[in-house]
Amino acid sequence: MTPPQLSAPLLIQPAGRREAADMYRRLLLDDCLPFWFPRCLDHQHGGFLHCLDRDGTLFDSDKSVWAQGRMSWMLQALAATPQLQNDPRRDDWHSWAESGLNFLRRHCFDEPAGQMYFHVTREGRPIRRRRYVYSEAFACIAFAAHAEWSRSEESSQTAWDLFRTFTRVNFTPGAMPPKFTETRPLIGLAPRMITLVTAQEMRRGLGTHSLLHEWIARCIHVIDTMFYSP
Repeated sequence: MTPPQLSAPLLIQPAGRREAADMYRRLLLDDCLPFWFPRCLDHQHGGFLHCLDRDGTLFDSDKSVWAQGRMSWMLQALAATPQLQNDPRRDDWHSWAESGLNFLRRHCFDEPAGQMYFHVTREGRPIRRRRYVYSEAFACIAFAAHAEWSRSEESSQTAWDLFRTFTRVNFTPGAMPPKFTETRPLIGLAPRMITLVTAQEMRRGLGTHSLLHEWIARCIHVIDTMFYSP
């Protein structure tokens, strides 16, 4: 079926964009954040308890490692947003992010395997490690954000180590056990999309670097030639 032709571009007028921006800002800062924080903070073991019901009741105390990284990054991204520089919660955002990063450091690295766990108990005891490495991607951007504002060389090095682990496992033939046979060869979109955004966040937090530019260009090329059909 031929898609219908539009007589004119669908454009959102400036006033509509402002209204949408105001709505999303309100939903984020006045609705979403107050629901999660400080309710999700694990004051006993560190990190975040993220399996909450609609009323805020905790129904599972296990912790996904990727969630620890993503939530730590989000808090730091909020604190770095220019429009929120005078928000009285900025110190809390940094402090809560540090709790997530410390939990990652203490409990979430499977050192013998050179990767991170995917799923741990509330206390940080390992439950499983997955074949893919998305825990590493979210921890990478969290440590890069921390290095940006704290000037921590340790966090910077951790972010680089995680980025290299993520790209090595995803793109070195044989490094990740295959899910499919060779009957119908496939490549995944998700690894390229996550690599792209991870490299962009690394570049924003740690500055320009030829390795990041190479991965960004490589992912855009593959997405454009193999997944995008104008």
